[in-house]
Amino acid sequence: MNLHGIVSSAIGKVNPNKVITLRRSNGYSIAADGARTPIYVDATGEAQVQNLNSRELQHMNELNINGVLAKVYIYGELSSIVRVNQQGGDLLIFGGFTWLVVNQTEAWPDWCAVIVQQQLDPDTTCEN
Repeated sequence: MNLHGIVSSAIGKVNPNKVITLRRSNGYSIAADGARTPIYVDATGEAQVQNLNSRELQHMNELNINGVLAKVYIYGELSSIVRVNQQGGDLLIFGGFTWLVVNQTEAWPDWCAVIVQQQLDPDTTCEN
């Protein structure tokens, strides 16, 4: 049973879905100097973006993951970094920012819920 499909229209009336760009990790290329460059496959879709609850915030704090965090419900499967499989590190782009998947909290056949962390884009500079 697809519970996300059942409740998403009701939730969407209170908190509308966001159009996102998904950058799914697809390995990496290796330059002549040995530097690795990630390769992504891009797609677009809709996702439900919510704040983390207090239990999730505490869990992320205990994992020493901080910064601007959000929870995203999306159809399909997203991955945080899984080093043993050399996969993951999926990115989402919405709200003018790039977000890294840092934790998968729910995985179902049709959808998943992930925690994402806002990233500082490489072309953005910080001023003191």
